[in-house]
Amino acid sequence: ATMNILKSLLAPAGYLYLEVPDASRFSEHTHAPFQEFSLEHITYFSPRSLDNLLGAHGFTPVFSHQGTPEMRPGVFAFEIKALYRMIGATSRPVRDVVTGASLTAYVAKCRSIERGLSPVLDELAVSRRPIVVWGVGTHTQHLLTSSRLRDANIVAFVDSNPNYQGRTLHGAPVLAPAELVSHTEAILISSHQFQAEISLQIRN
Repeated sequence: ATMNILKSLLAPAGYLYLEVPDASRFSEHTHAPFQEFSLEHITYFSPRSLDNLLGAHGFTPVFSHQGTPEMRPGVFAFEIKALYRMIGATSRPVRDVVTGASLTAYVAKCRSIERGLSPVLDELAVSRRPIVVWGVGTHTQHLLTSSRLRDANIVAFVDSNPNYQGRTLHGAPVLAPAELVSHTEAILISSHQFQAEISLQIRN
């Protein structure tokens, strides 16, 4: 349905430019466990699977580029930038022999990183000391289902994103950072990418 809408917006022989995460390269640099499986994306592509999708809908590739922009120091993204032209004739799919192995390696790396977090999360679950968790994004939501963080005594979550504030997660309220002034609990920073910045924000 989405492809049909896009085609209806194009002139005959029109061009379609796309940028998507490159799932065939997720295993090359793993800065946070399972962060590439972000909640913003539903379907993931490699250059081959993107060509297959577009080819099935009458597009031919003009160019494709696999980029690795540095989002912040030491944190890289993997992206596909591709241009297609609508020609009407469809093409047969070609098997993607790369992405399956890459995703398997990525999942193994993520699980290894998470094993390093287990002692901290296990201690929190056993001690039941009250904590506040900073961060409610992909990383936290994954840990709540895959680790003993779900058994910890979480009295509140905190997030700088106003879209999350005022809601609840795992039965606890999501607060704005300013609301921490009334809390004395230890804070668990649930972020690989921004933990230094969040720590500084808390201390200030």
